[in-house]
Amino acid sequence: MNVSYARIVAIALIMIAVGCSSDDHTASISDANVVMNTGSGAWDAQDIPGVQFELTHVFGAEDKPVEALLAGVSAVEVDSAGNLYVLDPPNSRLMAFDAEGNVLWTVGRPGEGPGEFTNAWSMAYDGGDRLVVLNQRGGRIDIWSTSGTYQHSISTQPLGTTYLRLLGFAAPDTLVFHSPYLEGIGSEIHIAALSDDHLTLVHQYFIPQGDQTERPPLPVHANVLFSEAEGKVYSGHVENYQLDVFSLSGALTASIRREENHLLGPAFSGTGRDAEVAVFSGLMPIARFASGHLVARTWWPSDIGSREAQLKHSQLGASYQSCLDFFDADGVFLGSVACSDNPASELGFPIAVDGQNRLYTTVSLPYPQIRRYDVTFGQAAPVVATAH
Repeated sequence: MNVSYARIVAIALIMIAVGCSSDDHTASISDANVVMNTGSGAWDAQDIPGVQFELTHVFGAEDKPVEALLAGVSAVEVDSAGNLYVLDPPNSRLMAFDAEGNVLWTVGRPGEGPGEFTNAWSMAYDGGDRLVVLNQRGGRIDIWSTSGTYQHSISTQPLGTTYLRLLGFAAPDTLVFHSPYLEGIGSEIHIAALSDDHLTLVHQYFIPQGDQTERPPLPVHANVLFSEAEGKVYSGHVENYQLDVFSLSGALTASIRREENHLLGPAFSGTGRDAEVAVFSGLMPIARFASGHLVARTWWPSDIGSREAQLKHSQLGASYQSCLDFFDADGVFLGSVACSDNPASELGFPIAVDGQNRLYTTVSLPYPQIRRYDVTFGQAAPVVATAH
């Protein structure tokens, strides 16, 4: 998952059944289960504590060896033993920690040759002994072993675009990619078969948002999540509080919505080459916990009151609010936590979860690091992040 704080413009599976081709398809509207959430959530309504975060470890801490220090984190994968595989783009490297924070290995250097990294921002883990890194601005994938051995690289040219983000594995030899729709609001999902020396596009579909004909052809990128356990794609809406859930074939199966909505949506101005767009708010599906809980992040400017006013402000100069919103396995809104006027809250920015209901977050201050939290739902304790 490529992470960033609220200052950015919103940027942002298994083999398909017989009969699907590699042609573009718009995601279909099926008999979707719509969950409309009103009010402030079950936790607040029942006056019960919702979730507790217990900090159990920090990776990349100051007291570690120099090779453990991180310059930045764009992707984290966790195996069943608790080992972390970390993509550190500013250092042009891939590295691994054991569950106690000891460095297992570091590999990589700047460049475009074998084992070298340039603009490598996303990664996937197959659950066994293989890591796949999307490298060279989306132009190729690099295959690595979980012991840090470079194996080979494969071009992403068969997917038809380099504006790619690697979302995960849908099956041992099937990868899921995301790319922005370059002429409007929405996303494209690409499913590709992975062989020893090439990728084969199996299926792709477009997830639209709103009426594309009413706006200039400028990209407004929706944030997406691929849940490997479910085989579902979650797409956050850019105008309404709406998390749409799609099957691997592109059918809309569910839509999780909240009546309360802080999203301003995109503001457009001008035409032709003078056209511009501003998007200061966003909805990002983060992860599904092993317990079935879904967490999403929302952010919005607290000092901008209308959609059109975004065009008159600088993103770096705006003040933001941010929350983590939790839903149960059925899409029922439970409550919000870690709400803050500072996007870099004490909890950090969620980047991964593992099979033991542990949450991994990144923080940049006082230095880049990864924090691991044990997460417990429904405990009689205040909703705070506590040190262990």
